[in-house]
Amino acid sequence: YKVYAVDAAGNLSIASINSVTVATTVTDTTAPTVSFSPANGATGVAISDNITITFSEAVRNIDNTVLTNSNSGDANGVGSLITLRLNNTYGTNIAFYATIDTNKTVITIDPTNNLPQSQAVYVAIGSTVEDAAENSITAANATFTTTMDPSLEAFYPFNGNANDLTSNGRNLVDYGETTLIAGKDNSSNSAYYFDGDEDYLEYTGIIPSFDSYTISLWAKPASSGTYEAMFSSYDDPDKGFQIDLDVGNFHIRKAGASGGNIVLSAAQLEVWTFIAFTYDGTNSIGYINDNITVSDPGGTTEFNRFRIGKNRNGGTHFTGAIDELRIYNRALTASEISSLYAN
Repeated sequence: YKVYAVDAAGNLSIASINSVTVATTVTDTTAPTVSFSPANGATGVAISDNITITFSEAVRNIDNTVLTNSNSGDANGVGSLITLRLNNTYGTNIAFYATIDTNKTVITIDPTNNLPQSQAVYVAIGSTVEDAAENSITAANATFTTTMDPSLEAFYPFNGNANDLTSNGRNLVDYGETTLIAGKDNSSNSAYYFDGDEDYLEYTGIIPSFDSYTISLWAKPASSGTYEAMFSSYDDPDKGFQIDLDVGNFHIRKAGASGGNIVLSAAQLEVWTFIAFTYDGTNSIGYINDNITVSDPGGTTEFNRFRIGKNRNGGTHFTGAIDELRIYNRALTASEISSLYAN
């Protein structure tokens, strides 16, 4: 700029010959933005896909140190800054290796194993990195769902409703006064509670013929009553099968001509237990958690409904909670059952 002078009479001088330049600096107060891939709400994500977290500018640790590659669970490195879990922030941890690119703008998360099918996955990063001007990011997260196992005939995670998440659309109808409660992972409104008084869920639409199948669910019984069915395949006690609780024991109860009753194990009240039942066309196998409890010859392929919380003869109702019901059109292997239980 140039300088002018004003005398006592208010006369303005001519501008000074020399000009003065003043340097100004604009302070950076904008924090880096964060985006995820897969994006929040994405569905049909391949189980082998990596996950990326992208920043709008280069970032570093908030202690002004350089970000480095690391595994989940490490004390330092980008792996220590990221949460990757099944379902939500309360879910089971997923192991991974995380890397940061040379520009320090992209973190790539590589899960140690393929992600489970038909699974909600939660990824998050806290306010743990900053730009060169010390602007920290805002904590961010995303939840996406992996691709469905094509052998799933119905999948009911009970996340706020009784809808089937497969493309088959076999949504359950709610009868009585079932209540949504916290599920096995403690997330709210993600399991159904049955009070034993005329409460049940049911689908009676088109059901294909099954040569083999798997039924899996989580149950938290509140009563050790008689013939309290968690799942029934028919509305006739002489047909199909049911998974029930009878005098303190979990059972697979097949129609008489199909092999009769299978005792799985003693039930623990008010404890979440994983139950699975497979039939491969020859043998029936029952699982409690990830253990093969019993293998029994024979089985039934009779289905005329998916009924939850009420037995085949319609006279007895289950008391307790049920979560994550899956119905497959094939007999899952023991390792697949173990993976379902672990996830």
